[in-house]
Amino acid sequence: MKSAALIRCYFVALLLFGSWLLFRAQWDALDTRLFFYFNQYLTPAHPRFVNILALTNARFFDSIIFCMMLAILAFNLLRHLSVQGFCYWFSIALVMSACSGVATDIIHVMLDYARPSPAYLHDNVHLITTLTDYNVKDAVSNSFPGDHGVHAMIFAAFMMRFANRLWAAVAFVLALLVTCPRIMVGAHAFSDIYVGSLTLVLLLTPWFMFTPLQRWVETQLMGIFNPKSNI
Repeated sequence: MKSAALIRCYFVALLLFGSWLLFRAQWDALDTRLFFYFNQYLTPAHPRFVNILALTNARFFDSIIFCMMLAILAFNLLRHLSVQGFCYWFSIALVMSACSGVATDIIHVMLDYARPSPAYLHDNVHLITTLTDYNVKDAVSNSFPGDHGVHAMIFAAFMMRFANRLWAAVAFVLALLVTCPRIMVGAHAFSDIYVGSLTLVLLLTPWFMFTPLQRWVETQLMGIFNPKSNI
């Protein structure tokens, strides 16, 4: 186990979440300022801005991002012709899926805190759903933490831990493409993503990335695909 890495993640998580608890008024003010800054442009007078946000918040855009993530995993799986290389990346995919499953259970079952989207909290706001025919989510009853943000950040964290710099950078950009548009349309506040989601990711992923779990799964896969191997 890489205890130092785990401790660093927990230190950053507790520092981040602690600042949100201690300086909640300042975080709320930041959320409000950012929401109204972008919301002022969600009008027919700014069609290009509206169209870009509508596209990046549409359901099919989420599917495109998900397919891109799968493509990154598939590329790394297939580029390694050896059994060991295949098992290495397959084990990463399995452990990452388990991590995402645990995160989903925490968000939807274990957490009982609920905060509506900024679009619900404030009056006299512009809703992008009134300006586009795309299937866009611009308001939810419980936006903290952002679940899409959690899963995108988990993927980015695993790529930063196990992939090369190129794929880590691509995963980081994909996480931004998932999270930023939701803040800009008001589906999530800034702190929903970069406090709630990020804190959960920092607390959860180290137990999947910096413990012997991935190596153990890889060893089991090697035993299945290449029983004569000793890794």
